[in-house]
Amino acid sequence: MKPDSITPLVGRPVKDLYGRHAGFAIGFSIDTSGEVKSVGVDEGKGKFAEYPSSRLVADKDGFVVVPVWKIESAVLSKEQEMVKKRLQALTDLRKDGEISKAAHDKMHQQYEEQFDKIQMSFGEFAKKIIQRVKELEQQEEVLEEFLINIKVYSRSGEIDDAAYKAMMEISNSMSARDAREKEELNRVLDSISELIGRDEMPPE
Repeated sequence: MKPDSITPLVGRPVKDLYGRHAGFAIGFSIDTSGEVKSVGVDEGKGKFAEYPSSRLVADKDGFVVVPVWKIESAVLSKEQEMVKKRLQALTDLRKDGEISKAAHDKMHQQYEEQFDKIQMSFGEFAKKIIQRVKELEQQEEVLEEFLINIKVYSRSGEIDDAAYKAMMEISNSMSARDAREKEELNRVLDSISELIGRDEMPPE
């Protein structure tokens, strides 16, 4: 991202990939090549965060922050796929007689070790995903209790229909955003399970 292209977005809202408000952009830093390195965000309540440009998508309304877990998932998957391709290429070279058995075996072992490290990284990554799912589930329980209270207040006549509808709409919207992230997280966990095997998955 070039500074000129995002300068108009300073002061604009910052949201996450699911539409949740993350704050307001207050400025950005620039690397030595003239590209935007990061964007500073006022998260409210005196909190400041700095997001690297690799985690940001700019549009006319502001910035969208991509979750760390989504980027990490893409990186690990890319690394694993590359090692797989190299292993296959090595096998093909040996089959075609272009490299010796000794060279093949030595390099094959090196690639296998790389592959094993990536598998272990997937296991550690799965722990982070499971933790995030638990956080969303806990929030879901709190929000559900809050929604029940709103319904009780409506039935008991303590709030009018306009207030009830407004609160329910906002709360349901929040619940739907959390549900979308949780659904994606569970898909990632299923993919990891297929890659490393269920026996290697951390307990949920």
